[in-house]
Amino acid sequence: PPEASLQFGKIKGYYVGYKTKESKDKYVYKTLENKENFREERILTNLERNTKYIIRVQAFNSKGAGPPSDDVEGETLQE
Repeated sequence: PPEASLQFGKIKGYYVGYKTKESKDKYVYKTLENKENFREERILTNLERNTKYIIRVQAFNSKGAGPPSDDVEGETLQE
């Protein structure tokens, strides 16, 4: 989560955006709501094999979304 000094209200969840590294398309976003038993670690599914992805995260609360994280690069396995 963002540092407490950067939070303007209780975090209600996170937007996780991802796209293939070479894509000019917009990010595909999944919404993760901050409910009981919430885990900060997630697995993205239905990704293409042997493909590089760019991933970013944004926290949101009742006032809207915060700034996105820095992009992180990951690569799926070949098999």
